[in-house]
Amino acid sequence: MDAVSQALQQVQVIRGILERRRFDGLSGKARVTTALATLVTGGVLALMPADPVVHLYGWFGLCVFAVIANFGSLASWFLFDPSVKRDWRRLLPVLDIVPSLVVGCVMTVVLVSCGQADLLFGAWMCMFGLCNISARHILPIGVVWIGLFYLNCGLICLLAPISFLDPLPMVAVFAFGEALGGALMIRNQTRNV
Repeated sequence: MDAVSQALQQVQVIRGILERRRFDGLSGKARVTTALATLVTGGVLALMPADPVVHLYGWFGLCVFAVIANFGSLASWFLFDPSVKRDWRRLLPVLDIVPSLVVGCVMTVVLVSCGQADLLFGAWMCMFGLCNISARHILPIGVVWIGLFYLNCGLICLLAPISFLDPLPMVAVFAFGEALGGALMIRNQTRNV
């Protein structure tokens, strides 16, 4: 019986370590909301004139909305979750996705300034794929498959560019990817409560 008691104590210690390592700062609900906003943005852009500037502003607006939704939920978690205690070290796991976001922003500026807007969807999909794969240690394991989905779609769009004025491919990939990622995170949070 002594060996069984020791094994159970070790399991409890490991569970405690994993619990402290779990990162709940990113919101599945924010991702689902972003998926819905992607559908709305794509629908509005489909009705707009075929003007690259108009479409760029539309996607930029979605980006701003997504940043506010996702990082707003992160800030809310940091400020108001009593288990976080406003400890800045609890935010460190988010730094894993920052390089992909920075590269995505720089690529956007470069591609737009070079008149290569048709490559933007592929670049954005690859960036989101890398963000999801980078977050595999802090998010549910299934997020890797979502990252690979984004990455594969992005590579296809880079190898066979599609018109930046056709919002359907972007909407299809991002609405599906964000809805699935959000659902996976929500499911994981409810299972761990």
